[in-house]
Amino acid sequence: MCVREDFLQFVPVYNLTGKNLANVLTESLEGYGINLQYLRGQGYDGAAAMSGRFKGVQSHISKEYPNAPYVHCAAHSLNLAVSGSCNERPIKNCMGTIESVYSFLNTAKRQAVLKESVETMKAGSPKPRVEKLKQLCHTRWIARHDSVLTFLELLLPVVDSLESISEWEDRVSATNASQLLCAIRHSEFIVSLHVIAEVFSKSLPLCRDLQKEATDLAAAMSSAQILVQALVEMRSKADIDFNDIFLRATKTCDAIGVTINLPRLAGRQAQRCNVQTNSPEEFFRIAVFLPFVDHFLSELNSRFLSHKTLLTSFMCLLPSEESLKVSARPSREQLTQLETLVDKYSFDVGTHHLGAKGELEIWYRVVSQLENKPKNALEALIRCDPIDLPSIHTLLKLLATLPVSTSSSERSFSTMKRIKTYLRNTMGQDRLNGLALLNIHREISINTDEILSRLAEEAPRRINLRI
Repeated sequence: MCVREDFLQFVPVYNLTGKNLANVLTESLEGYGINLQYLRGQGYDGAAAMSGRFKGVQSHISKEYPNAPYVHCAAHSLNLAVSGSCNERPIKNCMGTIESVYSFLNTAKRQAVLKESVETMKAGSPKPRVEKLKQLCHTRWIARHDSVLTFLELLLPVVDSLESISEWEDRVSATNASQLLCAIRHSEFIVSLHVIAEVFSKSLPLCRDLQKEATDLAAAMSSAQILVQALVEMRSKADIDFNDIFLRATKTCDAIGVTINLPRLAGRQAQRCNVQTNSPEEFFRIAVFLPFVDHFLSELNSRFLSHKTLLTSFMCLLPSEESLKVSARPSREQLTQLETLVDKYSFDVGTHHLGAKGELEIWYRVVSQLENKPKNALEALIRCDPIDLPSIHTLLKLLATLPVSTSSSERSFSTMKRIKTYLRNTMGQDRLNGLALLNIHREISINTDEILSRLAEEAPRRINLRI
């Protein structure tokens, strides 16, 4: 079994109110012959027109189809958590410097200087795996992680390139290169860069997992919880973990000829952290590392709170190994959660509470005898017999099809940019949707003879297709 996310069409919208967007959405789906009585989930980003509680799209659709709960795109939630945590002053300044360096070097002439620096670095150590910086994109989720990690890997060639450009006769380029070079050689920037790279290296697997079509809400929340646990452990062992980060930052500073020093302390604590210490490591641990990790943890817990609330009732369908070791029967709380699901999805389940509870007890015994316990809804759905346990099978199917992210929908806009270029800007809506379907659904084989026969029968053309 697999979850499919298929592109249908691009729809022109002229009124961006929540009610009109909901009407366009339902009318488009009905135009494709889709029975909306089987609508069991809505997935959008957090824009007010889409997620508003009173006038948003999800509110209007939920009133008409109450069994279709709204799920905020988990990938957007992670992106917002990353954006919110990067508002700490040292982290924000570091990200801004990374973006400025990319914009400055993103020309053919300056990029050639960077490439030459990378080639000269290959004779020494370490050998960079990439030769070009990546843009610090604010909309593509995984690009922000990759841009920071790539910048850290190319830090030495970037410094060498900026030193070369700062000696050019071009006054503007030389001045900007010197300013960026001073910003990069700052102790706070080097430490902040290593802190961001360390935290982003732990959140990158979750970012990749949330963009898969096969992931379900239970697996996504499990991955998010693993990230939270990793950050909590990092926070509890801040002295040890930051010591490793500080040692790497010190080596980087030695390579570019910089010494990590304490910044100047302000007379009063107004705009920045004043830590009374003589140790640079302790200062940056308190001023940079701990606030960033704490803010990231807070953002993750708050952004994914609605997902955890929605998933609470469904967790009774996926018993953990710890609970099965205690007892192979569901607890009273799990039975209560099942009753909530049966009441909410009575149209789909079609059975009484007692029948569903009996199936849940049998399901727990089946799972306890399995050597490899199911970890997500799809694995559980494969092992659940739809004939013997129809209610549990239906609820697992609902859990597997709840929307997790809108990554596939976001990628469709990339397809539209490849199809509707400036040279094809006058194409009609039907042609745009047809070309998009051809480009996205490439796995479908097409019979060219059948297409030509159909085109020949539709309308008279200047080209004779009947030959």
